[in-house]
Amino acid sequence: MTINAEKTADDDVASAPAVRVDAMSVRYGALTALKDFDFVAEAGQVTAVIGPNGSGKTTFLNALTGAVPYQTGRVAINGLDVSHATPGRLHKLGVSRTFQNLDLMDDLSVESNVRLGATSRSHATLLEAALLAPRTISENRQRRQSAGAAMRLLGIERHSRTLVAELSYGLRRRVEVARALASSARILLLDEPTAGMGPNESNEFSQLVGHLRDELGLAVVMIEHDMSVVRSVADVTYVLSAGVTIAHGKPANVLDDPNVKRVYLGSFEVDNA
Repeated sequence: MTINAEKTADDDVASAPAVRVDAMSVRYGALTALKDFDFVAEAGQVTAVIGPNGSGKTTFLNALTGAVPYQTGRVAINGLDVSHATPGRLHKLGVSRTFQNLDLMDDLSVESNVRLGATSRSHATLLEAALLAPRTISENRQRRQSAGAAMRLLGIERHSRTLVAELSYGLRRRVEVARALASSARILLLDEPTAGMGPNESNEFSQLVGHLRDELGLAVVMIEHDMSVVRSVADVTYVLSAGVTIAHGKPANVLDDPNVKRVYLGSFEVDNA
């Protein structure tokens, strides 16, 4: 009895990582911000990217999401080549991002902010929306349901009618993540999500990220500065220095690497290195 060893394209896609980056380089004139960066993020895992200021972390996230051009490299999402794709196309593929600086509408309620994420999936025409056509009514209902589910997951449903401007910083971060989830995100990109948080808020947020990973099977890519968060929730960690990868692997191994400690000019035993 023989076994057919042929693999189809669908098999390759099914076994592909959520995000794969090969040899990505970003240059600004004579300055190389990122050089030959290889990166993999799997579904159901939190993958952290760390490094000192100016190491290329946010440059990588900007290039990955189409916000800045990269000169060399290939990007694949779930096995689909999306090299140099626009942010809009990536969003349609389930890639959603939060930013270092909160990007929320302060004068709107929590629910209204979260529903903005679901609105990005609308297919109704302007005429259908104006006439409250059946498709518009159906999509409005779906948006409410998506927003409600996202708020429940993030533990902010009781604040649904509160203006975002009235919330604490930690809760505002949760609103931003809920908005991303309401867009049916399968790949969540977090850019320094705990920046500005105290230890308790950071700990709560890291637990939340772990819950989303485990509950939804998301691929979470996290740029992070707080090493206690990295230790507690990351499954894999990449370390950048001057645009070059100097280590990657399990957080415990990476954070104890002498080269990594040297880059940070001290030991990672200090949580906020």
